[in-house]
Amino acid sequence: MTDASSSGILLCGIKHCGKSTIGAALSRRLNLPFVDLDRETEAVYQRETGRALTVRDMYRLLGGEGFMRYEALAVQALAAAGQAAVVALGGGTPMNPSVRPESLHGLGRIVLLDISPATAFRRILAGGLPPFLATAADPEKEFMRMCDVRLAVYRQLADIVHRLHEDSTPEQEADRITTALDRRPAAENQNDTPAPK
Repeated sequence: MTDASSSGILLCGIKHCGKSTIGAALSRRLNLPFVDLDRETEAVYQRETGRALTVRDMYRLLGGEGFMRYEALAVQALAAAGQAAVVALGGGTPMNPSVRPESLHGLGRIVLLDISPATAFRRILAGGLPPFLATAADPEKEFMRMCDVRLAVYRQLADIVHRLHEDSTPEQEADRITTALDRRPAAENQNDTPAPK
């Protein structure tokens, strides 16, 4: 077990950057539980309403505001549990006005999985457009606009910006992230650098 396992790790990034797959590999590497915030949000909704919905269906049914309420409750539940974990945040979690940056930092160090928006959009198309893009006149243009806004927020929030290699496996990325976490704050590799504060 490395020094990186002494606290929680939160992964943020644009949709389809690999938060879940890399997060699962990182949790095995660090011997920490893996938590997908989307699944936690679904669980909170089911506990409160008795209904089982996916996050896509929640967003469709409740709208953005309604969905963000349950997402914020899921973050609160993680904080209350007090268990260090590797957490894959939702793509919009850092933009949720009910989720304070200090609440996220209280769960652990935040790593931005930095990927080309064009690569992410290709992955999105392969899996089907989500509701927030499906209604756009130009889904790709809307996604690129959204990425510009979100990446600025992610970079401000992140402790480490980790540039992903397209040909790397999740396990290889997990090893690289662990190395970056262990040597922080004196990281010098361009792909694994502490984010400016």
